[in-house]
Amino acid sequence: MSGRYLLAMLGIDFGTTRTVVAFPDRGSYPVVGFETDDGDVFDGIPSLVALAGGELVYGFSAAEAAAAGAPVLRSLKRRLSRPELAPDDVVELGGQEYRLVDLLTGFLTEVRRLLAVSSTLPEALVGDWVAAVAIPAHSLSTARFLTLEAFTGAGFDVRRVLHEPSAAGFEYSHRYARTLSSRRHEVLVYDLGGGTFDASLIDVDDTHHSVRATSGDPHLGGDCFDDVLVELVLDQAELARADLSPAELDRLTEDARLAKEQLHPNSRRLLLHLRDVDHTLEVADFYAACAPLLDRALAAAAPLVRGLSSGESRDSSVAGLHLVGGASRLPIVARSLRESFGRRVHRAPQPHASTAIGLAIALDPDRGFSLEETLGHGLGVYREEAAGADIVFDVIVPSDSPASAALAAPIVRRYRAQHTVGVYRLVEFSRLDEQGFPIGTYQTLATIRFPLDPALTVAEAQDAPVRQAGPGAEITESYRLEPDGSFAVTLRNEESGAELLERFSPTALSDSRREPPQS
Repeated sequence: MSGRYLLAMLGIDFGTTRTVVAFPDRGSYPVVGFETDDGDVFDGIPSLVALAGGELVYGFSAAEAAAAGAPVLRSLKRRLSRPELAPDDVVELGGQEYRLVDLLTGFLTEVRRLLAVSSTLPEALVGDWVAAVAIPAHSLSTARFLTLEAFTGAGFDVRRVLHEPSAAGFEYSHRYARTLSSRRHEVLVYDLGGGTFDASLIDVDDTHHSVRATSGDPHLGGDCFDDVLVELVLDQAELARADLSPAELDRLTEDARLAKEQLHPNSRRLLLHLRDVDHTLEVADFYAACAPLLDRALAAAAPLVRGLSSGESRDSSVAGLHLVGGASRLPIVARSLRESFGRRVHRAPQPHASTAIGLAIALDPDRGFSLEETLGHGLGVYREEAAGADIVFDVIVPSDSPASAALAAPIVRRYRAQHTVGVYRLVEFSRLDEQGFPIGTYQTLATIRFPLDPALTVAEAQDAPVRQAGPGAEITESYRLEPDGSFAVTLRNEESGAELLERFSPTALSDSRREPPQS
């Protein structure tokens, strides 16, 4: 068996609830199992961090510590979706503060250790690995940076980074190739994970995939369904969250997750325990309470489901809706989608592992799958008009821009200045509302003040008031997306020669301002 392996390749899906690993094996892509001290084998590692005996523990050890009442951090990945996320963010655990990137690195280091000592990975593959990893489609730069920083810090050689639904699209082409044809050549990936929801419309041409559009909700996932179940139990017990200790609330939340994951289409009741009291809930009541969450997912995916509704499905170019992500195992999810979209809904046999399997496929040189990815996040600028009396938002780089095109050349804009000072508020965004303003997850990169009046210097523009001046100097703006994910912005007053160059990235790579040479 070992002679068939030329490279040690791993697809690693760092998930909100669990982290799953898959690898290529002669045209198949098995999921790695992990054996615990009790002899049980699980197809994923709990994405947990706990503080036990004053020391940080991760994964299965963290699950054991949490069961014994130790402080625990669950859903660590969801902290990466916060719009105010910064590279040096800290989180509190057991009354102590830890850098988020250090906890991520510590967890992934434990993943690496378990792969070597207690996994079903063939012995020939244990050692140094090349890896493909995934991130949510609408992750902003800081989240992407921290994810890659943690994988690198844990010793993984990351060769490919894909959006999670793009990776799952590879799995669809591998598993359901017979559904694809020249007439129906698109796949709609519906990825409802533990912490985020992403949807991508992917065009498939043999082994080449092109992402046409993405949508989603970074704050919708299986955790939300767990919270609904927790609230139903608390209502029945006539208690509030504040009435429970942190350990009690954590135990109830974990029990809710386990009860939710054990539901099957014929389930009628759920049984949960709180303070030595059994609480029986009707599954129908739970599903009814989840309806707003399902509606949110459908609304987020609505821009991508063109022609797939029951009345238009005959003419649709969509071959199938690929239902993936751990939370998609909830029976009501598939049921609600099939009611809307019929037989083209395909739930992956291992929905929680679809991304990891797709990542393994992406690394497999024998398959030769290629991908034209979209950025998933865009760049825009708020500008003041009418001397600050009005504000508009200009999109510089759309979030659905093909990555290769966005990297190919800078985006240049030229115009005649109408004010004395330009105020540019640069924003990284995932989506826009109907009026064209950022909504959902977005991040302010910086506010730049630049002299449009040739009589002002860059330094003087920082405090000068904004006044209307009529047609003035020609201004050139240049925006370049760098391969490392940073944005390089250059502003130039063509009359005075004043120029400002800034680069925005999670690590603040540079920040330079310069005046033209003085004669």
